Amino acid sequence: MWIEEGGQRRFPRLLAAYLERERSRSAVSAAPAPTLFTRAAPQPVGGAAAYAVALLGDPEVREKLPDRSERPLAWRLRRSFKVLAYLASCPERQAGREELIEAVWPTEGEEKIQNNFHPTLSHLRRTLEGERRRQLPPPLLLRGDIYRLNPEITWEIDLVEFGQLLERGRERAAREEGEEAVEAWRAGWSLYRGPFLQGHYESWVVTRREAAQRQYLDMLRDLGDLCVRLERHPEAMDAYRALLVEDPLQERVHLAVMRLYSREGRRDLVRRQYDRLTTLLSEELGVEPLPETTREYHRMMA
Repeated sequence: MWIEEGGQRRFPRLLAAYLERERSRSAVSAAPAPTLFTRAAPQPVGGAAAYAVALLGDPEVREKLPDRSERPLAWRLRRSFKVLAYLASCPERQAGREELIEAVWPTEGEEKIQNNFHPTLSHLRRTLEGERRRQLPPPLLLRGDIYRLNPEITWEIDLVEFGQLLERGRERAAREEGEEAVEAWRAGWSLYRGPFLQGHYESWVVTRREAAQRQYLDMLRDLGDLCVRLERHPEAMDAYRALLVEDPLQERVHLAVMRLYSREGRRDLVRRQYDRLTTLLSEELGVEPLPETTREYHRMMA
């Protein structure tokens, strides 16, 4: 890959990295491994580098500019976005080369991988940097065999923030700080715009999507239960209903909704909810509601 800068052709990047490594080896025997896609990182001109990476729902990446505007990024190479999405959803925002290949080129032959791996990462770098290339630290680092999103850059990743809000809510709830827990979980709820990487179906995407959805459903259930204890019944009902839209077979949640209707004296809605549960269980699973659910239903209807 030739590097084009100011209309002049430079040494191929890999060759330049190799020569630099050999020079450093002769100077210092314990020199660190070379870093690909990096250069001396100047202080950003006009503001620090920052990106908003939306992975929940329709994926989107925006550069946050110094004037507080945002530049949506277009991905000519779909796989370069997948590399970014994979790294952004990994612990520590890093992954090994073989791990990236398994995620992004799972069925490709070795020759095609060799021809496409570094050009894909180069396209990722150019897309992130845009016209501010010389003003920004490199977005992607390589040390040893590990690729990492540069920690000098601010990465606002909705999936990461979602997990932090869920954990904050659990911590607050464990300390009996109910109002603060509700606030954290409601913020997480508003952040969950849809399934992880909607429209993508690779195996790693499906695995992370299912994990994120489980967290989302557990959060809605815990939020509903907490709001019931705090006697914030409309908010509890909203959380339970949102959960049943995603997973309509949760019998325990149907029962919680029936109890809320019963508190309001709405036996007609209790009956409707029970009938809905009975129909769903019969059509989807071929079973009836649990005996304790039926007993509770008859108690509320008495």
